[in-house]
Amino acid sequence: MKHPEFRTYRTALTIAFIAAAGIGAVILGASIVAEIFFHPKGRSPAPMMSLADCRREVTGLLHRLADAAAGLQLDAVKGQAGDLPARWDAFAAGWQTDWEATGERCGFRQNMDTGLGQAYDRLARVHENLATTRLKYAALLSRFAKDVLPDVSDMRGALDKVSPHE
Repeated sequence: MKHPEFRTYRTALTIAFIAAAGIGAVILGASIVAEIFFHPKGRSPAPMMSLADCRREVTGLLHRLADAAAGLQLDAVKGQAGDLPARWDAFAAGWQTDWEATGERCGFRQNMDTGLGQAYDRLARVHENLATTRLKYAALLSRFAKDVLPDVSDMRGALDKVSPHE
């Protein structure tokens, strides 16, 4: 049961609530319209590196990836494998950070297929594919550690038992 003496307060509260909801709706609508039709000028992005510098960094990432995988396999043959998966993970973490930084400095994610040229788009795709290649190398090293490393260790053990003077 509503008491009649509070009718003016209820009316005032209803009007205040409707006014607040209306103002919120207007602000929300204005925000949406502004975002769609007016592009505010934010801070300008850092200048991109030159195509030659980006190519040099992407090539370096590819070489580091291949060198690390081959080096870890060679270390295993030399008897210096250690914890192969942990060594790869340590390398891959630093490499991933460098890969992300190169992508940022070269603007690959934002600018691929935006008309900067075929060479730029090709370089951006190579950069993008490096992440997949890193995962493939990780799988390769995992298989190597599981399937090949035990045999290599056995062969090294047998070779160590053979005297070079026999």
